[in-house]
Parts: sequence; C-alpha cells; structure tokens
Amino acid sequence: MALKQPRIQQWFKSVRKKEKQESPEITCGNCQTFYKGHYCPECGQPAKEFDRPFSFVIYDFLGNITAFDSRFFNTFWKLATRPGFLTKEFFAGRRIRYSPPFRNFIFLSFVMFLLLQYFTDKGLSKALENDINKGKVLLGNGKNETLRDSLLLNMPQNLDSILAVEGVEKDFNFDFATLRDSNNLKSSLLELADQLENKLEKITDPKKRKKYQTYIRLCRSPEQAMARILKYISYAFFLLLPIFALILKLFYIRRKQHYVRHLIFSIHVHSFWFLVVTIIMLIYLIFNNVSDAVPLILTLLCGVYFLMALKNFYKQGIGKTILKWIGISFIYYFVLWSVVMVAMLNALAII
Repeated sequence: MALKQPRIQQWFKSVRKKEKQESPEITCGNCQTFYKGHYCPECGQPAKEFDRPFSFVIYDFLGNITAFDSRFFNTFWKLATRPGFLTKEFFAGRRIRYSPPFRNFIFLSFVMFLLLQYFTDKGLSKALENDINKGKVLLGNGKNETLRDSLLLNMPQNLDSILAVEGVEKDFNFDFATLRDSNNLKSSLLELADQLENKLEKITDPKKRKKYQTYIRLCRSPEQAMARILKYISYAFFLLLPIFALILKLFYIRRKQHYVRHLIFSIHVHSFWFLVVTIIMLIYLIFNNVSDAVPLILTLLCGVYFLMALKNFYKQGIGKTILKWIGISFIYYFVLWSVVMVAMLNALAII
C-alpha cells in the first residue's frame, strides 16, 4: 500500500499543475511581442501575472528562496574550494547555476566592512578609555602589566618643528603640557579640540577654517573618523578591481584576451580574499582565545589560492605561473597600500 503524500507536497504539485495549464499565447505588455512561454523572447520580461490568488504568490516566493539558497551556497562552496573554477564556468556559459560575480563581491564586502566597523569601534572605545598615569599607558590585561612610555611624555611644547609635511597646517602651537595632565586619551582629544576652537576664532582664511573644523570634528568624535576611513577604503576596493584586472592584462598581454576576462577573474579573487578576512573576524568574534597562527595561516592561504587560481584559469606552466604570481603580487601590494593610504588621508581631509 502506497504511503499518502504530505499535504504540503500535494499543494505544491497542484500549484505546479495549474501553472503549466495557465501558459496561453500572450502579448508582451512591454514590447508587444506575441509569444507563448514564461519570458518574452525579445525583451526578456517575465510573463508572471501578479494579480492572481495569494497561493500563487506564496509558491513563487518560496521557490525564489529555495533557488537563492541553492545557488548561494553552491557558489561560495566552489569559490572557497576550487580556485579559478567560477571564472572558467562564467566564460563557458554555465552562469545560471551560480550567483553573479559582482553580486557576490558586493555581499562579501558588505559583511566584511560591517564586521570591521564593529571591531574598530570596539578597539577604539577601549583605547580611548585607557588611563594615562604620569605619561604612562597601561597595556594588556591585569596579568600582563606592561608599561610603555606614552608619546605625550616626549611631545614638544610646539608642534611646528615636526610638522613639515606640505598641505598640513604648521601653526597649531598646542599646549601639550595640558594634554599630559589628562586622565585618558579621550579627554586629551577633547582638550585638543578646545584648543583648536580657540585658534579657529582668530582664523579668517576659509580654507584654513575648513581644515580646523575637520580636525575639531575628528578630535571630538574619533568614532566618526574611523567610520569615514572605512567608508573611503570600501570605495578604494571598488577602484582596485579594475586596476588589478589591468595588471593581469599586462602580464598576460600575449594571450590577447579581452579585458573583461581579467576583470571577472579579479572579482572572484577579491571575493575569496574578502571571504577569508570575514572568516578571520568571525573566529575572533566567536572564540575568546585565538592563536596568532590562525590568521597567519589563513592569510598565507590567500596567496596560495591566488597562485592556484592563476594556474587553473590561464593554464600556463607552473614555472611561468609562479614568476607572474610574484610579479603581480609585488605590484598589486604596492598599488593596494598606496590607494588605501590616499583613501585614509582623504577621509581625514589631510590632502
């Protein structure tokens, strides 16, 4: 005797049967093309009718969730375990079974910078509340009372002598003796902001006033400054995607491949790197005592992954691949930190 199917399965089967029956020849409301099927062959607009019983809407919603989950996990599993595979699949025309490359990058960058924001806020709050006792800052926990000389102890009375960078104001004349008497870093920054406000009252140059106002905001709200830095760095990584693809293009110029192939490869590699950084932060978030070897191993894994991705996607000999891997890594490392530093300086309105 056959077992009776659960009601939910019977309901889904009845809905599918109705959907198959309800596919007559229709006219596309967008481009007026006459066709039969689920999508217009000219403009691609789906033939779904949203003015229908609520059961159809529920079925469609559940179907989309199931499809998203299967593609989502399949994509990230392949991304993590098979270097270069998703890029090959993309240009082989097998794209519908995976999430779009740029969507993966957006999702991972959002999660990574969200966690970075949490950890930087937590670390900054702890640093701001650290006690400063007679020029000494207590570092570490109660078991490891390591004392280091504070920078405030050796700060000059006048900062003009050490501020010689072009574009940075040289006439601050801060009273660092007052700052040394502050209880913690937060109160020091507030005292610094008060000094800046006193000087601001005597400044008439609009450009100088704007800079001073920026410095005052940074001193009074360093959390906002850190959030601004992270925002600018996130913008910088969007710029780094095409730059990295351009470096790949130059190293594989004899292949005469279109730039878009290198760009998709760049998106997939950066997505994996973001995934590793996210995993590292999640480990620190979940576990209290994490060995320093864990982030080191995962960071080294990024380099190995990049090497394997180059070998699998561009299909050159291991010797040539290693040489190009070294060259690309060296150039990109320099470009990466240059772009990040410029982003940070722009975020702090220093340049």
